[in-house]
Amino acid sequence: YQDNYILYPRIIEYGDFDALDESVWGLEADNNENLYVGLSIFPEGTIDKLIPPSGVRENDFISAVLPTPFSMRIGPDNNIYYVDGVNPYIIKHDLSNGSPAFNTLPGIASDLDFDENGNLFCGGSGEKLYKVQTDLSSTIAADYTNISIKAVRVYDGSVYVAGNYSGDENDIPEIGIWRNQIISSDGTLNEKEIVLDWIELSGKNSNITCITFDENGMMYISSDDNIAIGTYTSEGMFNTLYPKIIFAPISKMTWGSDNYLYLNYRGDPRSVFRLDMGLKGAPYYGRE
Repeated sequence: YQDNYILYPRIIEYGDFDALDESVWGLEADNNENLYVGLSIFPEGTIDKLIPPSGVRENDFISAVLPTPFSMRIGPDNNIYYVDGVNPYIIKHDLSNGSPAFNTLPGIASDLDFDENGNLFCGGSGEKLYKVQTDLSSTIAADYTNISIKAVRVYDGSVYVAGNYSGDENDIPEIGIWRNQIISSDGTLNEKEIVLDWIELSGKNSNITCITFDENGMMYISSDDNIAIGTYTSEGMFNTLYPKIIFAPISKMTWGSDNYLYLNYRGDPRSVFRLDMGLKGAPYYGRE
């Protein structure tokens, strides 16, 4: 068959990272399909750049201020913003010259995402959703009492939040996804509403690590245990994505500008993968 057909793999390892000596965390792509990869290195981390189509690696593209660029987003001003999930700081680096700026958040943030008006939402163990402007000033945007926020994603006029609930109310899922509708251009949010109960769908107490959407509105949910990536439709249908080729734990996902979904696999051996989805992701507003 090789004389008549060319078979392209659905998923490939991308970036040639050392599984033992290098610890990859944050992933983010720009509009030119360059992938930025945050590596945890003490005392200061680094952000490498992988250049398409083959993922040629530009080491130490940015010297990070924090030891672990845990979650990253490119902003509308050609800066890359990141948090580390441990310290209450938001950092931004200019992608052109690598100059950093930082400010203190009201609490620790583990994930972040922009809306279409340039408002940056982030949250973590502080049990609040914060709104950050491009000058890095911040305010509390929504209350998430007793919920440790693990993932944040803006889609279709709402901020979606995944987290773990530690309270004692029976009608709140132990692990779930909520959303707050964005009701003004300055990032004012409506009260949160429940979207799904993760344990009810997954059948196991695995933690949600990341959420994203494709161009058709399908939600993708990664976890650290039995389900690598689950899909959830607006009609409430849940399925697993390619369970024979994608395995947990997946710690981060980000869509490029084309049909590729990039995955950070934290199993054995640790690797970054590029998955050909055959369709594009929903907009990441900070890139535009």
